Order: sequence, then C-alpha cells, then structure tokens
Amino acid sequence: TSISLDGLTKEGTCAMISSALKLPARLVRNLADVVHMKTLGNPLFVRTLLASMVDDQSLSYSFMTRRWMWDSKAIKLAPLPENIAIILTQKLRRMPREVQEALSIAACFGLVVDKECLKILSESSEFGGLLPHLDYAAQSGIVADHGSNYVFTHDLVQKAAYDLIPEESLDKTHFSLGLQII
Repeated sequence: TSISLDGLTKEGTCAMISSALKLPARLVRNLADVVHMKTLGNPLFVRTLLASMVDDQSLSYSFMTRRWMWDSKAIKLAPLPENIAIILTQKLRRMPREVQEALSIAACFGLVVDKECLKILSESSEFGGLLPHLDYAAQSGIVADHGSNYVFTHDLVQKAAYDLIPEESLDKTHFSLGLQII
C-alpha cells in the first residue's frame, strides 16, 4: 500500500505564503508564483525556501512600510540547490555547534526520538546537555516537541542532521550511543 501526496497548487502556495506573511493573497501572488515554480508546491520546501530567503535577505520585513518586501525577479534568478536538503543542511550549519551536535545525535535514532532515551544520554559526560539544544532546534522548526518525543519535521531534515556526522565517525558514534543506553 502506498499513499501519493501531490504538492500544493499555485493557489495553495499563495494561500500558505499569504498566511505566513500576513498579507492579502493579491499582494503575494507574484512571489507565490516564483516559489511554486521552484518548489513544485511541496509545503516543506516552500517553508524552507521562505526561511532561506529571509536568511539571505531577499525577503525582509520593512519597518518603514510595516510589511514584508521582496524582489521577485532576483528570487527567480537566484539558483535553487538541486536538492532541497542542501538548504536544510545550510540552515543546520548556521546553528550553534552544540545544537548541530545534538541534532546529529538525535538523528541517529530516526525521525522520532524518545525524550527518556535522550535524558539517559544527557546524564553521560559524552552526550550531556542534549535537551536544551534540541529545545532550541524545536524553536527553529528543525524538530517538533511532541511531549515525550522530538520529531524531525521531515525525513530530509533528519537526513541532513545525520549527514553532519563525519562518515569516519559514524561507527564510533553509534557504538558510544549504544553503550550509554544499555
């Protein structure tokens, strides 16, 4: 059994951006058209691209006009990485080193990470202080705090966090995690 999910329509992308920027749909339509073209309406990619545009200031809030401003032409011409995971990795790499390390450790457990497991790890000297850093990541939208679990917002986000661990360190990291949990 498989479930196929299509991306948002142009109108759906426009509604999402209109809601995010708190502007009427008619004002964001040109931006929405460009974003839809680049993301094919994938909601995660729309959200990630908007955040990336804020980071690089191609989308910014003007206190003078009290609204969001952008240059659709510049955004359209800006190269979009072939793989949206690159944007996510860039966002992860801009986070403080301790948050990156906490996310990469959490990513070793998959999309859903049990907080009790993380509490056990936090008691060790090697993996101490994970929870406050994951709370920071939750505030940034990288993971969601679901009470007893942290959940990566998408499998691409989890993969980007996991990929922060150097390949030559993967075995040692997994071994150390296993030793701490048993």
